[in-house]
Amino acid sequence: MMVTQSSFTPTTQPPGTAHVVIVDDEPSVANAIGMWMRMHQTAACIFNSGQAFLDSVKLEDGELKVACHDQLYPIRFVLFDLNMPVINGIELAHKVRALSPSMSITIMTAAMPDEIARHGPLPTGAELLIKPFRGEALQALLDR
Repeated sequence: MMVTQSSFTPTTQPPGTAHVVIVDDEPSVANAIGMWMRMHQTAACIFNSGQAFLDSVKLEDGELKVACHDQLYPIRFVLFDLNMPVINGIELAHKVRALSPSMSITIMTAAMPDEIARHGPLPTGAELLIKPFRGEALQALLDR
């Protein structure tokens, strides 16, 4: 699998602005969410696998940061797809929670409740966002 990442930092935000991280192995989903972020002037970095994201994460002075296109950005919110190869969204969320106990974490899925349960419990404080979802639902999570 080819590992790709993309980012968008609105020019109205200063360098070092906290980013939203999107991890989804479906490019059409990740890109659609990325476009929505751009339209709402939200800085984002997109990864197509959990491992690519983990390889780009750094804990610096107690703050979780992501390397995105040769720059290190603080992370303010992570949005992970549930069903991904190698490491699923819940496993990824537990790893992030261990590094950053206060990180805003959301898992998105179109799976049925029994399938979600097979992946194990969500980390404490993590949210579940059911696909398809409207931008307003995502915005409400970002605003928390």
